[in-house]
Amino acid sequence: ISLEIEWNAKDAEKFYTQALEYFRKSREKRDAVSLYAAIGDDLKTQIFPTQKPTTLNQWKRIVYHDEDPLKLYNTASSPVWYIDDKEKNCLFILGLIKFSNDDFNGAKAMWEKVKPLDQSITDMDSRLPNIYTRLISACKEKHMMFTANEKKCLGNSEMRLKVQYAEYLFLQEKFNEAKGAFMKLLSQAKDNEAKTLLLIGVADCTEIAAEGNYKQVVANIYEQIAKNKKLKYSEVYALAIFRYAMSLWGTVPGQKKAYEYCVEYAENFPNGRNLREVQFHTIRYLILNGKKGEAQRKLLEFSKIDDGYARYLKKLMATSNGYL
Repeated sequence: ISLEIEWNAKDAEKFYTQALEYFRKSREKRDAVSLYAAIGDDLKTQIFPTQKPTTLNQWKRIVYHDEDPLKLYNTASSPVWYIDDKEKNCLFILGLIKFSNDDFNGAKAMWEKVKPLDQSITDMDSRLPNIYTRLISACKEKHMMFTANEKKCLGNSEMRLKVQYAEYLFLQEKFNEAKGAFMKLLSQAKDNEAKTLLLIGVADCTEIAAEGNYKQVVANIYEQIAKNKKLKYSEVYALAIFRYAMSLWGTVPGQKKAYEYCVEYAENFPNGRNLREVQFHTIRYLILNGKKGEAQRKLLEFSKIDDGYARYLKKLMATSNGYL
């Protein structure tokens, strides 16, 4: 079953619910078969999956594996993790459908059922980000990559669902697949702001996949957006210069430009959702570049909110050379 076939969330929910019930019953059937029906060694080699659907690499990122097309998989006799994975994927999509309908509590309830079904998540250091923590966080924030306001430019519900699915792929660490989805939608979009939002999606996927000359590719995308005068005071422009600045902070030559974009953001988008992070990086840049007087003036206002950002900057300001 695929959400992509008709882009009909209501029908997809019905069929995924049926699929979830099937795999849960398959688990019961498997337990019964294992008690009463012995399987020969020759048959076991054909019906037992030997490669788990996902593993983690050395950076704790997900590596997806295709099923062996020559295997005759059987839910009644396969390892427990095989059925767990099928059930998990049904829960993922059912949660996504609820999320796309703004039922964030319903999505959270679905996704909380995923964790016990994925050993790689339960075994992972709880401080490390993973699919489960990202999805639960999305429910709390009520958005994935883009907020509802940022997606107003998308128009019809089908386009919004398609973009939501691309965002979901991104959170699933299927970065190239998500990039392909954004690029496909980009070729269909006509609205200027919608195209920009989709370009940001492409840039995000390119940045985090970190393949080839990705920094230059990302820079080209954002420079293209920055030159579009019609976008200057739109929410998607604010998001674009914020994401570009965050990308530039990662390189020493790009930090001055990152600072300039942060200043532009603070001046033109005083209610922007990324304002505090922008202010943090602005003050940090000033401290590290010896402009402590200006940094101190900004820090007085900034530190009225006592959080990790403010405490870090106070400590940084107190050091003699500006470095912790």
